[in-house]
Amino acid sequence: MLKTPPYLIAAALALWAWRSGWWIPAVVLAALCEGSRVVKMRWEFTDKKYSRIFDVCTVLFGGAVVYLRSSEDLTRSGFVLFQWGPVIFALMLLAQAYGTREKVPYQVFSWFLRFRKDKSGAREGGLNISWCYFGVCLLGAGATNERDPYFYLAVIALCAWAGWATRVRRYSTAIWASCCIAAAVAGWAGQKGWVGFQNLMTPFLGKVFARFGATEFDDHQARTTMGEIGSKKTSGKIVLRVKAEIGRPPRLLRQASYDNMKDQIWTATRREWTEARPENDVTSWILQAEQTNLAAVRVSGYLRGRKGLLSLPHGVSRIRDLPVGKLETTLLGVARAQDGPGVIKYLAEFGGSKTTDAETSDQDLLAPEIERVSAIAEIAAEVRMNARTTNEADLVRAVEDFFTKNFSYSLYRARSAPASGTVLSEFLKNQRAGHCEYFASATTLLLRELKIPARYAVGYSVQESKGDTFIVRERHGHAWVLAWLNGAWREVDTTPGSWFALESDQASKMEMVNDFFSNLWFRFSEWRWLGEKGLISRTAPYLVIPLVGILIWRIFFRKKLVEQKRSARRQFSWPGLDSEYYELEARLAAAGHERHPHETPAQWIARLGRHGIGHPSLPALLDLHYRHRFDPRGLQTAERVALRSLSRTEIQAGSPPKSDR
Repeated sequence: MLKTPPYLIAAALALWAWRSGWWIPAVVLAALCEGSRVVKMRWEFTDKKYSRIFDVCTVLFGGAVVYLRSSEDLTRSGFVLFQWGPVIFALMLLAQAYGTREKVPYQVFSWFLRFRKDKSGAREGGLNISWCYFGVCLLGAGATNERDPYFYLAVIALCAWAGWATRVRRYSTAIWASCCIAAAVAGWAGQKGWVGFQNLMTPFLGKVFARFGATEFDDHQARTTMGEIGSKKTSGKIVLRVKAEIGRPPRLLRQASYDNMKDQIWTATRREWTEARPENDVTSWILQAEQTNLAAVRVSGYLRGRKGLLSLPHGVSRIRDLPVGKLETTLLGVARAQDGPGVIKYLAEFGGSKTTDAETSDQDLLAPEIERVSAIAEIAAEVRMNARTTNEADLVRAVEDFFTKNFSYSLYRARSAPASGTVLSEFLKNQRAGHCEYFASATTLLLRELKIPARYAVGYSVQESKGDTFIVRERHGHAWVLAWLNGAWREVDTTPGSWFALESDQASKMEMVNDFFSNLWFRFSEWRWLGEKGLISRTAPYLVIPLVGILIWRIFFRKKLVEQKRSARRQFSWPGLDSEYYELEARLAAAGHERHPHETPAQWIARLGRHGIGHPSLPALLDLHYRHRFDPRGLQTAERVALRSLSRTEIQAGSPPKSDR
């Protein structure tokens, strides 16, 4: 039975439906819930039945977590999970509404209490689910994250309704109303303060997530870790699987590029997106027309939140087998897919000299003044002097030789930048060891100082092969340079080639085990999203319907069948049914001397004696039979043998002559 005021749950479900759009489930649940106040039929649920219902709700909750985590981005999946709460726990509410108990025992909600030997404490109290479900509805309504004052006013009204029904009667209405108003004002002020605190913490949290979060590149900016003291952490998590289908696989896969640097942060000034048009098959996209493709590579990976940046080889002109709703590109060569499946396996065709990047601009020649003064101008003059040429291609090779001869790769930084210089100047003049972000940033600025347009690019390096497939891990995230040479953008990578071996040495000893489970999950996700075009993802929610139907049958209808079978088994479990007396009685009945319905066995034997059919041992046999049948202590072994012996004697003596009655 429900303890909430009439129609309160229905109003909470209406608020949830208004915010989430789930009107049909809300109407059905509201009718079933409030209908329990009219329908008088109730079910007697045992603790075991309640536990079984709660276990089903728990399984539904866990299944929703797994389903949403694999089909939505992490942030959105949390909100959607809360929105599903009223549906997930509806079965528990209905069991409370149509059950005879006022409270559900605490042990139903805890495996520890269920299996604890001493359950006396668990049976003392309980919980009425209706109030908890009321809170679940409010939480589900708020999870839509739509900001307007009407929702807050509706929540205040529902809470006031609930508070009025449970108020302490000894306090006046004025005091109660004052407390409600104070709580509403405090909640509104707290919400405003939380928004301000969130705005204050956002920049700091951005730095934290950039440092310790997963390697997911941003098309707007690349926050480098240059200048941080200590070892740069790497991860062996697999992010891409690459397989060459025509020609050799590319050495680099780019996700983004940037043209402006400030305070160790590279940003993109050209952020306008241009929507690409698909071909007739809807899964092929032309990025460059009239381009000769010499190679093709199959790239497989996850599309987090069904959107994200694509990892593409240099000079890509066409993408095939990409079933997304929208594909957009920028003037800096970034490609972004939206409204796609959770897993993508696209074929990128490439090989030409042209790229989707826009031609050079003045921004591609600018360098921060502090970097120029500190080291860039000096090092650029040194490179120009050693090159003894003004040819741009020769100057690029001179820059590559400068880093090859004088620098080494390192993931560790022992000290910070000096007060008079910058992190990059310390790298170029003194330390001369660092990771790819140092080399790419320094090379970009040096080329610009040499009047060669350059951009900072990020993506992944393709190096680790497993059979005919290349594995790309988070630690293979890389930074390099795009230089404008002979009317086209060329890739320039000055990071020492030893970086791959050094980072591989830091691989976890459990990497092989992690790879096994990663491949297992990827194969499942691949089948889920790409097999039958995502059939599993479309039908999974409807699989809950037959499961719930089976559960309802087991709870409400199977009980009678089980009880009938148990009672049938119990009627043959009485003691004494194996007495040999019954066989003797059957023999006499077959001879025409059956016992009358109103006669006891003793009266029957006495009647037989009066008709000359008695035997001296029959009274003793009957006494042993009675004790074997009804005495709780039963018969001793010798007495049981005597009963069997006397019965056999009477049976072997033969049946008396048939009665002429």
